[in-house]
Amino acid sequence: MAASSPDPFQAAFTEAAHDFKSKLNNDNLYREILKVHSIDQVYDATDKLQAEQAKKKGRMRNLARIKPYLEKLREYHNVINVFVQPKPDIMALIWGPILLLLQTASSLVQSFDAIVDMTGQIGNLLPEFKEMATLFSENKAIKGALVLFFRDILDFYVVALELFGLNRWHLFFESVWPKQKEKISIIIRHIERHTTLMRSEVRLEEIREEHDARKRQLVQFELTEKAKRL
Repeated sequence: MAASSPDPFQAAFTEAAHDFKSKLNNDNLYREILKVHSIDQVYDATDKLQAEQAKKKGRMRNLARIKPYLEKLREYHNVINVFVQPKPDIMALIWGPILLLLQTASSLVQSFDAIVDMTGQIGNLLPEFKEMATLFSENKAIKGALVLFFRDILDFYVVALELFGLNRWHLFFESVWPKQKEKISIIIRHIERHTTLMRSEVRLEEIREEHDARKRQLVQFELTEKAKRL
C-alpha cells in the first residue's frame, strides 16, 4: 500500500515556523516561546502586568487595545486547527511571542505603548477568520490564505523581538523604534491586502502572487536599509 502524500499546507506551516526560528536566531528565547500554548496564558500575563503597573505607577496602561488582536488570533488558532491541524509547537508561535513582547516591553512606558498600539492596529485589520472560513470552506485556496497570515504574524514578531534582543535597548529605544516601525508598516500593509483577499472569492493564483509579493517587499526593505548604512 502506497504511503499517503504529506499535506502541502501542513508543510507550509512547518516551513514558516522553521523560517521564524532561523530569523529569531535565539534558542533560549525560542524555548520560552514554546512554553505558551493558549490565549489563557496571554490573558493571565496581561492581567498580571496591569496589576503590577497599577501598583507601581498608580494607573494602568490601556491593555484593552490589544483585545481585538488576541480575539482575532483565537479565531485564527481555532480555524487552522480545523483546516490544517498543525503540531502544538507551531501553534505556540501564535501565542508565545506576543506574551514575551508584552512582558519585555513593559519595563519602559514608551516601548510598551508602542507595542500595544501596533498590536491593536493589526488586530483591527485582521479578518473575521471563523466567518471567512465558514463562507469559503469548500475553497482550497483558503488554506493558502491562512499560511499567508501565519507568515505575516511571525514577521511582525520577528521584527519586534529583534529590537528587544539588543543590548541596552532601553537606552536607545526612541532612536531605533522608527526603523522597526517602518518595517512593521510593510507587514501591516500585507495584512490589510491579505484581509481584502480573504474577504473576496480567494483564488489559488492570487495566493501565490501574494506569497511572492510579501517576500520581495521585505527583501527590498532590507537592501534599502543596508545601502543607507554604506
